[in-house]
Amino acid sequence: MVQSEMKAEGKNISMKKLCRWLGVAKSSVYYRPSGGKIGGKSSRPLNQALTEMIRRLIETNLTYGVRRITATIRKELQKAVNRRTVHRIIKANGWQVRQKLRGSKPRTKGMRSQTDSPNERWAIDAASTFCGEDRHIVGWRLSSSGSTGRRRLSQNS
Repeated sequence: MVQSEMKAEGKNISMKKLCRWLGVAKSSVYYRPSGGKIGGKSSRPLNQALTEMIRRLIETNLTYGVRRITATIRKELQKAVNRRTVHRIIKANGWQVRQKLRGSKPRTKGMRSQTDSPNERWAIDAASTFCGEDRHIVGWRLSSSGSTGRRRLSQNS
C-alpha cells in the first residue's frame, strides 16, 4: 500500500528498504492467513454428539484427562476418535483443567570465590564428622580433588 502510493508520486523504493525504514519484517508484510483458520481459531464446527459425550464423561469423572477421555470414548463407540479432536472440543468449551507444574527449580547461583593470588583463601567442607564417645575427633582426611565421597573415616587415616 505504501509502496504503491510512493510509486504514484514518482518515487520507486524497494519493499526491502521500506520494511527497514518502518522496522517491520518482510515476512509479516507478505503474510496471508490460510483459508481454514480465521484469527488463529479453527472455523470447523464441533461435533455435537462427541461434545455431549465428552461433557458427560467429564461430569462423572472429574480427574480424567484428554488421553483417558479419548480412550473411554473409543471403547464406547468402538471406532477411532482422534485425541486432538477431543482436545479441541475440551479447549473450546473451557473444560480444561490446569496442569500440575513439572520439573525442578533451577539451582541457586552461589557467589564465586575470587582472589588476587593463590594460597589466599581456604575453604573446608565437613559433610559429617563423628567425634566418638568422648567427643574427640577420631579420624580425618584431606582431599585435593574436593570430593570425599561416601567413605567412612577411620582412626588410621
